[in-house]
Amino acid sequence: MPLVFEGRQPDGVLVEPEPAIASVRLRASASFALTALVEPVRDEQVEALVRRLVEACVKEDMEGFASQFASDAGLLDLKGGVGTKAALLDSWRRRFASLDYTRLKGLVVIRPERLGRYAPEEIPWRLGQLERTEFVVVVPFEAQRVGTEKLFPERWILVLRRDPGGLRVTGLGELETP
Repeated sequence: MPLVFEGRQPDGVLVEPEPAIASVRLRASASFALTALVEPVRDEQVEALVRRLVEACVKEDMEGFASQFASDAGLLDLKGGVGTKAALLDSWRRRFASLDYTRLKGLVVIRPERLGRYAPEEIPWRLGQLERTEFVVVVPFEAQRVGTEKLFPERWILVLRRDPGGLRVTGLGELETP
């Protein structure tokens, strides 16, 4: 027969709370108690990505263009909506079929020094819910048209994120001044 002590409760077990895990951010203010900052993406990386996108357009290289986008990328509506990656790529397929982007060869299409880089809270457009590690790049176009044919908007609005495979576009929107 087992020995039972009546009236005595088992010893308590100390359960320590889980350690605080810092949220990852590109930037943080001193008001955040614990924050892990990721190494910022270098300007050269952003410029290289934008250059690859534009070169793919000028060559009408759909595969090269599509390879710059994350799997969850979408077409941005600057009022807050986001379309699918399939809709984004389909719209560019139609553009390549109906417009001659190869006429831009030899022209200065963008100037890397004019790229603008912003945190989501710094921009005046609604871009839907962005991840804390995403940032926005504004790409002003030097060459928007050839003759009367309009090929690019005044500016692209790109949402970028560092993925394991490198820097990727997660959203692309177009902006024209009214």
